[in-house]
Amino acid sequence: MTTFQELGLRAEVLLALEELGFTKPTPVQERAIPLLLTTENDVVVLAQTGTGKTAAFGLPLLEDIDPGQRHVQALVLAPTRELCVQIAGDLERFAAIGKRKGVETLIDATLATPFNVRPLEYGVDYVLHSATKYLAGHNDLLAGVVIGSKEQMEPVRNLRGIMGAINSAHNIYLLERGIKTFGLRMQQQNATGQAVAEFLANHPRIERVYYPGLESHPYHEVARRTMRGYGGLITFLVKDAD
Repeated sequence: MTTFQELGLRAEVLLALEELGFTKPTPVQERAIPLLLTTENDVVVLAQTGTGKTAAFGLPLLEDIDPGQRHVQALVLAPTRELCVQIAGDLERFAAIGKRKGVETLIDATLATPFNVRPLEYGVDYVLHSATKYLAGHNDLLAGVVIGSKEQMEPVRNLRGIMGAINSAHNIYLLERGIKTFGLRMQQQNATGQAVAEFLANHPRIERVYYPGLESHPYHEVARRTMRGYGGLITFLVKDAD
């Protein structure tokens, strides 16, 4: 197994990785770091729990990147829910790491929703939402949202105008309709999600339940400090199921 030391990272980067709990590189990191590492920049690829679609998107991208590019500072390949808890521990620390290193921070908070967590209040630079899901709530539109300060969003606004990624008036009308009931829906989904998770946790045929609202979840304390509720996404394992 390759170590981070063998990949040629500077001592201060190795120390930062150790502080964040990264002990050995993943296969994605082993491929990406040598591709992007230059004499002037250290590149750290964080992919402790990259999904299949993330890897499918990211790996061809890595092969096309010119290793001589000096502006490449970091490439992060990891689901953001894991990035928050595995790398940072909580949103405040995540934002503080970015500011200390001079790196802008971005979180996809779609599943948490702005009802349950507001990363900008913790110092995160940008927040993404797939408005198709909880915000719209009716499974009848496609939309996305990126949120940040006025100064930070100006380049995004300009790029959107150039690329033409502007949603239709009808989709926006449907999204506005969904937002009117968003608060009520989230209150009920939080309550129902907690009730279902607790029911499953006590069921004799269920081996384990993964839900941040349960004390058994490894990141329950982080979620309790940073979230207003825990949403409706529940994962569970059935006993003796192959």
